[in-house]
Amino acid sequence: MEKQIINMLSDIQRNMKVFDQNLKELDRNMKGLDGRMQGLESNVQGLDQKMQGLESNVQGLDQKMQGLESNVQGLGQKMQGLESNVQGLGQKMQGLESNVQGLDQKMQGLESNVQGLGQKMQGLESNVQGLGQKMQGLESNVQGLGQKMQGLESNVQGVEGNMKELRSDLKEIKETVNRIETSQTEDVIALLKVGNQRSETDFHYLNTRITDIDKRVFTLENRAEG
Repeated sequence: MEKQIINMLSDIQRNMKVFDQNLKELDRNMKGLDGRMQGLESNVQGLDQKMQGLESNVQGLDQKMQGLESNVQGLGQKMQGLESNVQGLGQKMQGLESNVQGLDQKMQGLESNVQGLGQKMQGLESNVQGLGQKMQGLESNVQGLGQKMQGLESNVQGVEGNMKELRSDLKEIKETVNRIETSQTEDVIALLKVGNQRSETDFHYLNTRITDIDKRVFTLENRAEG
């Protein structure tokens, strides 16, 4: 009986040693988990700080976007004003063509030049419409921009300067067309009075004037396209 008790105590001691080893292993594992938990907490704090920085950047980009939208709306209004001016020029050009049709066969060369001016005016209108389409494309690109926002603002200011220059050019064309209407009407009346006695010198003079106007419109077209 005493031997059995000694064996039982020996088994209990072995079990206690195994249990103690298991406890030590568990304690080491818990310390490792605690270290990992601290690392995760540190990472979470870093992510939170980055998130706050991103939110601040997004707010700044949103403010810049609002400013660009305002600038683009202003450009759209200026484009509408230019389109109205161009339409008025087109109507005056039609009136000039009607006056030129009253000339005889020798005036056919002049009619051809005036029609050429009409076509170039239509080309100028097309260029202005093209600027409107480019502005729409610019709005689309602005929505996708981030870091390049400052460069785009500079480009928009440059477009405003070009729009002012284009308005000045269109004003000059308008004044030229008004002068053409006045002088062309006087020339037509004079030609009708003299009839067949009109000299080749008069036709050469009119051709020279139309050619000069043609060159001026061509120059303005190049400016608009540039």
